[in-house]
Amino acid sequence: MPTGTRADAFRALHDRTDPADPLVIPNVWDAVSARAFAEAGHAALAGSSSAVVAVFGYRDGGATPADETFGALARIVRAVDVPVTADVEDGYGLPSAELVER
Repeated sequence: MPTGTRADAFRALHDRTDPADPLVIPNVWDAVSARAFAEAGHAALAGSSSAVVAVFGYRDGGATPADETFGALARIVRAVDVPVTADVEDGYGLPSAELVER
């Protein structure tokens, strides 16, 4: 699914009016967990910074090299056809446009 389409789909998920139908976005940490949650029927996923960096042996808080984090997030996004949000800690000091592009 093209990125714009995923973003539009993610925004639309927030237009729920039935309190009995909440938007549940589980945290994932790699492509395998992302596939498992997507296959279980979740309409969106979240790349938790803590969970993603723990896979590499780092603690949450910006110590993980940006390329490792963005590589993991790219693998997660490629593994599923649902929107994925990403907690990228402090943004790694990147300008907003570059952060969004990565």
